[in-house]
Amino acid sequence: MSTLSSEILISKTKLESISARSQRDPKAVFTSVIHLLNKPLLWKCFKDLPKDKALGIDGISKFEYGIRLDQNLDDLLLRIRKRTYVPKSAKIVNTPKSDGTTRPLAICCFEDKIVQEAVRNIVEAIYEPLFTNVSHGFRPNRGCDTALKDLNEHLIKSSCGAYIDIDLKSFFNSISHEKLLKLLELKIKQPDLIKLLTKIIKTSNIDDEGNSVSNSIGVPQGSILSPLLANIFLHYALDVWFMRLKAENIFGVINMVRYADDVIFSFENTTQAECFMLTLQERLKRFDIELNLNKTKMSPCGAREAAYCAKHKATPPSFTFLGFVHYWKKSLNRGTGQTFWRPAVKSCPARIRKKLKEMEAYIKKNRHHPDIIKLTSRVVKGIAGYFCVNDNSGSVYNFNFRVTKILFKWINRRSQRKNLNWTDFMLLIKSKGYPTKFEIKNLFYPGKSYQRY
Repeated sequence: MSTLSSEILISKTKLESISARSQRDPKAVFTSVIHLLNKPLLWKCFKDLPKDKALGIDGISKFEYGIRLDQNLDDLLLRIRKRTYVPKSAKIVNTPKSDGTTRPLAICCFEDKIVQEAVRNIVEAIYEPLFTNVSHGFRPNRGCDTALKDLNEHLIKSSCGAYIDIDLKSFFNSISHEKLLKLLELKIKQPDLIKLLTKIIKTSNIDDEGNSVSNSIGVPQGSILSPLLANIFLHYALDVWFMRLKAENIFGVINMVRYADDVIFSFENTTQAECFMLTLQERLKRFDIELNLNKTKMSPCGAREAAYCAKHKATPPSFTFLGFVHYWKKSLNRGTGQTFWRPAVKSCPARIRKKLKEMEAYIKKNRHHPDIIKLTSRVVKGIAGYFCVNDNSGSVYNFNFRVTKILFKWINRRSQRKNLNWTDFMLLIKSKGYPTKFEIKNLFYPGKSYQRY
């Protein structure tokens, strides 16, 4: 084993020991961890970072930075240890959201990404063991699948009678730096690391007109550290507080699922949900977090509500979470022959329509690309890999068919040659590995007695 590989392994072991200590003693504080930000860790972070991401204001890519990697990392480490390292301004790019608004994304310079990734490794080792099971976003071995599975388990219980779907107003861009740093200092008592985190958090931004704008509030999405910092902030502001309320049984049987700043609560009835809502608003105010009341929804739900709505010929309430519409449907238990109401999901129509428009524009623009079929296949496989779950396979196959028709349309408009007919086109895309079948993830149900497939 090479010397560098051995040093990387030692660095990893030290991070694991910090994580083990944090798990063993939740009240432990860490006073000497900045030394873990060493050359082996910086080298590992360089290797782990993707090479095809957007460039920062200095225009330096991973390839260019790696030409003189040893010298660059030595210089970077020296500046960090001398406290002369200063992150470059992040370029802010506004990307459109499905609701018509925009989301500002921060594009950092490559060297700053290395530092952020290194700091993330250290801070995550400290905090990951402390995070509760209600948190799923941007965590190791957790994600959308685990969040959706937990939500389904809460909804299917007989105690579920109401839900609240909250929307935190501009959450990432409104996190108080002062409060965030105070929360970090609860566990990290090393001034050098706190000062480095402060520099990263307060890095100035470059707006659309090229002007430098000071960053006095918020952790813009797009930076490597922002998901972890947001999780830490909401861990103290929301998760720990909620777990205490749940243990004290103040509002009856309550459950919560959080993916980053997307949060769903479930209750026994709407009375409990209304009381909880007032308490929640007071709690969030203490951390300078606002609810977007126009997007926050509260409604009855559950099997009893679905049966009541069906009896009175009304549509049971539904809500959207993580790209899926969650609704209620009647199913047959093949073991007992009885019917019952259960939660089900389908792709959010607005998101699918938006994706189809993007696909049409992309295929039209790149129809002359020799690998357009393979490029399209990659996107379709990614969409299917996420959305092809219980009850939703039909939506995925419909999406794939519509993308196939778009591809057929624009491939036939590449030149004045004779057009391909549908049969020849299908043979062509099949030879290029275009997907026609997808694996359905059994995400929600442990048994198969009442699945449709």
